[in-house]
Amino acid sequence: MGNKFNEIGFWTAIDDEESARDAIRMAGLPLFLMGLGAGFIALGILLLEPVPLFAAIVTIAIAALFILLALQLRARRVGWFPLAMLLYAAALGLNLVDSVMAWRQSDPLDDMARTLILIRWIIPILCLFLMLNGVRGWLWLRAHRVRPSA
Repeated sequence: MGNKFNEIGFWTAIDDEESARDAIRMAGLPLFLMGLGAGFIALGILLLEPVPLFAAIVTIAIAALFILLALQLRARRVGWFPLAMLLYAAALGLNLVDSVMAWRQSDPLDDMARTLILIRWIIPILCLFLMLNGVRGWLWLRAHRVRPSA
């Protein structure tokens, strides 16, 4: 895996089964990061805000799902990748909606608030490269009729 990565480390050359599986394996990292983020949000909900317990339980369940899927991908169980990609796309869409709403609610003259809205997109965009590379690996496996492990 090490010599197939370019200098940045986000994009691999996918030319065999091992590199395709490695690309999918690396796609587990964004899911793990999103799971940790959801876990911190759940902790904040539980400790800082008076909200229904149901909201905290749902957030903890989402965090656990993301982390478990990430660990499945990291264990080279690439059969879970379509579900992982679907969840990542949904989370990215929700993040986009949240950012647009925050942008519209911010003061047009408040450059700091708008800068912070843009800065919080740095990690999701970097993670998107890893997920897209995972899609390339998944497509390679499908094109060459390699059976994914569950």
